[in-house]
Amino acid sequence: FNVPFCGKRVCSVSGDWHIAWEIPATANLVLYNMYIVASFIMPFLYGSWKMTGYHIVTGPFLAYLTTSNPNEWAAVWCLYSIGLVLLLVKSPIRNCLHVNSWFWWKYLKV
Repeated sequence: FNVPFCGKRVCSVSGDWHIAWEIPATANLVLYNMYIVASFIMPFLYGSWKMTGYHIVTGPFLAYLTTSNPNEWAAVWCLYSIGLVLLLVKSPIRNCLHVNSWFWWKYLKV
């Protein structure tokens, strides 16, 4: 079982069209999934579901669609994130992604 970045040595190599990384990894699923929990699940749970959806689609999913090398996904995602953040700074997209109330409140008796 290989996770992205799994390799025999610590180095950067040529990917399909960007840098790919290789790091000796033991494929620890708990540690591998902690990034997903911190980046996507926690923001979703505390109410930022619109931004989390935008982040998933325009980040890892777009990187997955544009390169076939899993070791290159993070570098491609980083490259795209420059433009994605600029789109959010002062634009109507930012207003669309802003959440005024936490959607779980209607289910909790607070």
